[in-house]
Amino acid sequence: PAWVAGGRTITPTAIVLHWWDGWGGGHDINRLVATLNGNVTNYDPALTSSQPHPAVGHTTVQIGILGDGKAYQLTPKLNTFARHAKCANDWAIGIEIEGFGPGQAHYIGDNQVQFNDVVKVVKYLMGLYHIKAENVVAKNGKSGRGIVSHQQVDEQCQWADGAPAGTGKVDVDPAYLGRVLKAVGG
Repeated sequence: PAWVAGGRTITPTAIVLHWWDGWGGGHDINRLVATLNGNVTNYDPALTSSQPHPAVGHTTVQIGILGDGKAYQLTPKLNTFARHAKCANDWAIGIEIEGFGPGQAHYIGDNQVQFNDVVKVVKYLMGLYHIKAENVVAKNGKSGRGIVSHQQVDEQCQWADGAPAGTGKVDVDPAYLGRVLKAVGG
């Protein structure tokens, strides 16, 4: 598993929301885990854009929330380091939400049961780690606070030389993020 490297933990200042472009109607946790284990990441914040980027581990995420609203903790501890959003891995807990973006079948914004449970999990994490209902990502992506989207982190993420390191992630969409922020008091 990706977290074996020393059992590293983080001090979370934010929660990053993702969707995983999949749908199993609440029966797809094994697909999420298999997909994560199959995706290799090469982001090392110490590297510049011109250096070779060897694989540094598999992608992971702390929590997966299925279409039926069931939440699964996927790391040994909620603050276990996980590779889910390049620059945010050192400062944020990631939540993968089963479903798709706007205009597609199984859009996460259309699933009220799942949304309610996303809000419950976010509120729980906010209380546990003293995370405020705000939305801040630093210009270089190396820090953030509150509840943010993978899209926001990706837009700001940089290599050590300041070159963009993002790949154009679009999850979660601004409307869904706004609804979550409003529901948690932002």
